[in-house]
Amino acid sequence: EWKYLSFGPSCIRINQSAIRPRHQQEIAIQKDHKSIYDKVRSHLNEHYFVPMTATILKQYSNQLLHVLNLSYFSPLSYIDQTLALKQAKKVVSIQRKIKKHHLILRVTDKGYNFYIGTE
Repeated sequence: EWKYLSFGPSCIRINQSAIRPRHQQEIAIQKDHKSIYDKVRSHLNEHYFVPMTATILKQYSNQLLHVLNLSYFSPLSYIDQTLALKQAKKVVSIQRKIKKHHLILRVTDKGYNFYIGTE
């Protein structure tokens, strides 16, 4: 677990959607879609004066939703699924230990490493 924490916040984890139920994946897709679509729509409106109700934005929204569905629901290999499960178990174990011992986990200012301390 200590080795896992030593990777720091820049560690890229395996696709966690492999271990989530479909309902949670659909919620995550909707949140991602709304976030991305709102940013693109406001940027195009402010800088290029594209109307908010343009058909090109509706087409973009549909394509974005399609791509997000493909990326979230694409099957993972068995190895990737087991890696995701192992990482999830490590994270839960670390969270339990931090809560049990009343510790604080934070990112350091300069090194962007994790620091574990008392409250």
